[in-house]
This record gives sequence, C-alpha cells and structure tokens, in this order.
Amino acid sequence: MATGRHQAPEKGLTIQKIVIIAAVVIAVIALAVVAAVFINSGGEEPPTSTPPATVGTVPPVTAPVIQVSVVAADGSTARDLSLMVGDTKELTAIINPNDTKETPEWTSSNAAAVSITPMEGNGRKARLVCEGAGSAVITVTVGTGTYEFNVTVQEETVPTQPVDTTPPEPTYTNPLTGLASETDLTEARPYAVMINNIRKSTPQKGIAQADMIFEIPVEGNITRLMGIYQDFKGVDVIGSIRSARPYFIDIARGFDAIYIHAGGSDDAYTLLKSSGITYIDGTNGTSATFFRDQQRMETMGYEHSCMLDVPTVEPYLTEKGERLTHNDGFSAGFTFEEVEDRTGTSAKKVEAKFSSSKSTLFEYDRTTGLYKVSQYDAPMTDENTGEQLAVRNVVALRVRLSRIAGDTEGRLNATLTGSGSGWYMVDGVMQTINWMRTSDGAQFTFTDEDGDPLVFAPGTTYFAILPTSSGSIQVTE
Repeated sequence: MATGRHQAPEKGLTIQKIVIIAAVVIAVIALAVVAAVFINSGGEEPPTSTPPATVGTVPPVTAPVIQVSVVAADGSTARDLSLMVGDTKELTAIINPNDTKETPEWTSSNAAAVSITPMEGNGRKARLVCEGAGSAVITVTVGTGTYEFNVTVQEETVPTQPVDTTPPEPTYTNPLTGLASETDLTEARPYAVMINNIRKSTPQKGIAQADMIFEIPVEGNITRLMGIYQDFKGVDVIGSIRSARPYFIDIARGFDAIYIHAGGSDDAYTLLKSSGITYIDGTNGTSATFFRDQQRMETMGYEHSCMLDVPTVEPYLTEKGERLTHNDGFSAGFTFEEVEDRTGTSAKKVEAKFSSSKSTLFEYDRTTGLYKVSQYDAPMTDENTGEQLAVRNVVALRVRLSRIAGDTEGRLNATLTGSGSGWYMVDGVMQTINWMRTSDGAQFTFTDEDGDPLVFAPGTTYFAILPTSSGSIQVTE
C-alpha cells in the first residue's frame, strides 16, 4: 500500500485558459480583415496623401511674368509728369526679362493733350509730345505686363514782371562837373554868385553846392570868391554876398551866367551896364532875393550880413522876363572823363599863395579822391552843412594883376585875355598846363603839357587865380 498523498486531476476549463483562447481568436479575426483589404485593393499598397502623376501625361506650362517700367532720357522713372505745351520727352520701356520678344505698345488716353509715337526701328523707345493743355494717361503694354503714368500739360504763361520802384538812373550830365544829373541842364544858364572871403565873414553858406569856385585877389591883400552854380538845387541860402569887380564879371560872361552881387566898384557898374549881362544887385538894385542875417549883423557887422534867398531867384527873374536859357550854339567848353593812372608829379599837399598874407591849402584825401580845402589855418567849412569843402580838381593859374592907377582904394585890374601858364592837380598828382582866352567875355580854354585839350575829372573844380608878381604854389609830397 503506497504511502503519501495523491492529487486528483483538475476538471473543466480554468479562467486562464479562457483568456488565452479569446486573445487568439481576436488576432485571427484581425489578420483576416487585413488580408481581405489587401485582396480587394489588388494587392497594392495603400495610397499616400498625394497620388503620383498618371503615367504617360505632360505637366502643364505657365506663361512667364513680364514686368515693365518707363524711364526718361535722364534716367528718371516716368511717373506723374507736369509739363508745358510744346515740351517733348524721349522715353524708354525697361522690360524684365530683357529677352522678351514682345514689342511694347504705347498708347495715350488723350492724344489732343499728349501724343506718344514709337521710334522707328526700336519699339522700346518712344517720343512724347505735349500737344495742348490737358491731361492723359500713357500706357505701355508688353505681353502680360503693363505700366501707366499720368501727364498734365499746361499752357505756357508769361510771368508777371514785378513793378520796379527803383528810381531811374540819371541820363543827363552837368556841363560844369561832368557828373550825372536828374534833369537836362545843358541849356540852362548858370548863376555866378559873389561870396565874401575875409576871415571875419567865415564860415560861408552854400559854397559846398557850387560846381566851380574862383578865388581871386581884390584890394587890401584879401581874396573874394565867385561860386558858379549850374542850378540851385539843394541850397537855400548863399552868403554873405559881396560886391562886384570887373574881372569877376568878365569871367561870368564866359559862362553866360546870371551874375549875383551886392554893390560894386564904379568900373564894375560900368561893365555891368555896357556888357548886357543879366545881374541881380542886392545893394543898388532889388531886395526881393536878399535878406539880412541878424546874427551875422551882430557878430560880423552889417557889411557881412547880406544873404541870398535862393528859392526866390528864379521866380524874380521870370517875373522880370529875363532869359534863363543859353542862346543857340553855346557850350561851356569843359571836357570831363575818368582817366586811369594820371601822370604828373606827386601833389598830396598843395598851398596856393596869393600874397604874403593869404593862401589856400589843398590836401589830398586818398579815401575820397578829393582835395580838402583849408584857409586861415582852419578847414574851410560850409555853415549850411558843417562839413569841410572838398573838391576833385584844383586849377592854379598865373594871371597878371595890377593896381588901377589913381584908384584910392587900391583896386586891381586883371589881364584875362591872351595866354598864360598854370598847374592842374587831380588824384594826388600835378601837371603843368596852359590857359588861353581870346577876348573879353570869352571862356577859358586849357591845354596839357602835350598841347592837347585838358581833360578834367568829373567833380567840382576850384580855380585859384594867382598874381604873376606875388603868387606861387608850394607842393608837399
């Protein structure tokens, strides 16, 4: 009899065996499904998201993209253009790709305003012409590419000139200075005014406005001035006015001047009446154009107080019916011109000596080109302006002056006919000259060292008439 324990065999299916059997069944079913799908698709692989091209077909061909632009001859791109009627432009179509075989077609939406014409033999170039006022759209077409730009055309207008308010340049010339004048003075008679020049009567009024000044000795070792004024513009008072002497009257006649004085010597009155010169006398004539300066009467004396009231002169002469213009054919006889590099000796400081007691000094001012005038050891000033007298030209003439026989006042006689010598100073240099006067009442003529007519510089002129016996000039470099 055996010993130990005996295990009886299990009966039926366990849970573990059931799970294994189910898994096998599911796998078999899945495999059957896959096989069925494969068989139904003809044995091919499943399709991808993008099926391949069908075997034996040609892929489609797309046309190339054409880009067009237009440039002008200067290389600038044609965009909005603003042009004038008659304007033209040469244009060129820039095509990309450049090897495009298409020929550009140029069109204008308004040919009446803008015409566009392709160049013969090169369709990529065209000529644009602005035909009339208006606007147009220019279109360039090359295959599928186009380019458009606008053109505006305006009528050409004449710009309005601004009103010029600048006063016109003077076109006339003063015959006694050669300077420009706003009015024509060639026919107008000038005025010759006798002006006091003793120390006590200075400063004078109105000497700066004179076009020419003559300084000539009179009795008593003093000098007197005669100012020649082509017109009285810019001056209201001249003075003090002094008396006439025959040689002053004679010089005034050479200018066909209206002579203005206050009194005179017996010989002067004789000449005034016999010569026919127009004159205004403030002592033995009219008081209509003269007045007495009260301050001068108090400080200088009665004889130095007679003043010329300039604005009254022309109306007085007109009322009297006096001739105010030259007779036909008259000429003052002076030539004025700017001359570069005038030749001569240096004359920066010139002293004209009339006598041992009277001289006049002329000092050249390089900044102004004028000679400043001094006398009595002081500047010669004009009381109207307070400024020192300055002149462009200085002429010193040697003239024979002698005492009149039997004249108890020691009055002088001057020989102003014939010829003589002298000096001309301008621009800081001096040259010797000659003067000539053919007859009483004639004008002076002057010649230079070569015998040619003397050419004055434009500007005022101071004449110093020096006695041949006692007069001289002294020049300081």
